[in-house]
Amino acid sequence: PDTAPLTLPDYVSLPSELLAGNAKAHRDHRTDLLPALAASSAGQVRLGRPRELHEADSEEILALLRTFGTACRGRLRLLAARRDRPDGPHAVAVWLLFDSGWYELRPGRAATSVLRHRQPQDLGLVTLPLVEGAAP
Repeated sequence: PDTAPLTLPDYVSLPSELLAGNAKAHRDHRTDLLPALAASSAGQVRLGRPRELHEADSEEILALLRTFGTACRGRLRLLAARRDRPDGPHAVAVWLLFDSGWYELRPGRAATSVLRHRQPQDLGLVTLPLVEGAAP
């Protein structure tokens, strides 16, 4: 049976490999692989609020994967580069739009990705270091 879409919590931490595998499964129209992806990630996905996280079970992970694959309404990607070092490292900020609002997607610890609910006005605070770092 299909799992209902998940209302995204304020904070999600999951293996980056799971996020990439989910995107590929949706892109290749192989959503039949999602239950196996969810089961293999049990114990590695945390949901909730930043200081009130719980470990997601397989059904929550499956709902999360389906939500990521079908409910994203838009994406904002900012790439900042320094003019004095065009070949140097770049800074990237990625925000995803869901029905519940904007979520910042960023690297976490130990090969994880973190999705965090943000208010639209937070974009300036998040991008300020990128813009300042890109100035000559």
